[in-house]
Amino acid sequence: MSDVESLTLAVLREIRDKIQGTNERLDQTRTELLARIDQTNERLDRTNERLDRTNERLDRTIQEQIRQATVLVDVRRDMERMANAMVAFNDRFDNLLLGSLGTTVRDHTRRLDDLEERVEVMETQRR
Repeated sequence: MSDVESLTLAVLREIRDKIQGTNERLDQTRTELLARIDQTNERLDRTNERLDRTNERLDRTIQEQIRQATVLVDVRRDMERMANAMVAFNDRFDNLLLGSLGTTVRDHTRRLDDLEERVEVMETQRR
């Protein structure tokens, strides 16, 4: 074998050895990356589970708030009806006191007072 061939063969062996080293480092890097990807995927899965639980709690909270808002709307409507009924009742009561019936009651009260006075006077005169 000639010196050139020996040198070429040595260079090729060195290149082969370097490529094998590079391949081993690439395999090691690939293994490390896969392990980190698995760790990252596990963390993402745990995060997704927590987000799902949080979303479920938020959904329940929103549903409860909607239910409470509906109840409050119903309560407000009922209170408005009660207020309107009270206004109508007060109007009728005022009409009773200030209207014709009230006038009649006041007239009867005056007449009754007058009659009681007359009876009292008559009783005192009899004695």
